[in-house]
Amino acid sequence: MSKGEESTGGRQNVSILANTTEAFLGAVYLDQGFTACTKILEKYLFSKITEIIDTESYRDNKSLMQEIAQAKFKSTPRYELESESGPDHDKVFTVAAYIGETRYGVGQGKSKQAAQENAAKITLEMINKN
Repeated sequence: MSKGEESTGGRQNVSILANTTEAFLGAVYLDQGFTACTKILEKYLFSKITEIIDTESYRDNKSLMQEIAQAKFKSTPRYELESESGPDHDKVFTVAAYIGETRYGVGQGKSKQAAQENAAKITLEMINKN
């Protein structure tokens, strides 16, 4: 990982982590075969399946917000970029989430995607309070 990527939170970036895991498992499969890959999955993933399903940690806030918005408000949420600040190598994006014409949560992040995810999380908290 580059220093720039690491300094902007790359080690916590879910997309990077998922892609790295996929590449690692692919490399193990190609080098060691199916059995070795299965052993890794059994040790580190399969043992956590019940917890993952029970906590719904496989669902991201944007997807969950879309499901709730469509079921409860009959509307698909949208995100509007409100601002971006900071130097090009270290930007902070601010995004607002809307359901219909109502402005809900405002989130920030090092990418537009991260800001949308944060805005969705805040929106879900707002909806759940009401």
